[in-house]
Amino acid sequence: MALSLTMYDALTLLAFLALIGGYLIYQTLTSPNDPYPPGPRPYPFIGNLLDVPTSYQERAFADLAKIYGMSSQ
Repeated sequence: MALSLTMYDALTLLAFLALIGGYLIYQTLTSPNDPYPPGPRPYPFIGNLLDVPTSYQERAFADLAKIYGMSSQ
């Protein structure tokens, strides 16, 4: 059984690869040269949304400050 792509499938695949390539080029060109303060590494598209605590926020942020240091003085 041979794999055959229709024109629609090929264009969809090409568009998807172009979007991924464009995103990677954008990230490379817009990455700042200045070092940021230390912190958890963000995920693509959602950033650090999963690192935001939903309960006991004071304790969670204090623990993050112990690990990564204060964000501002």
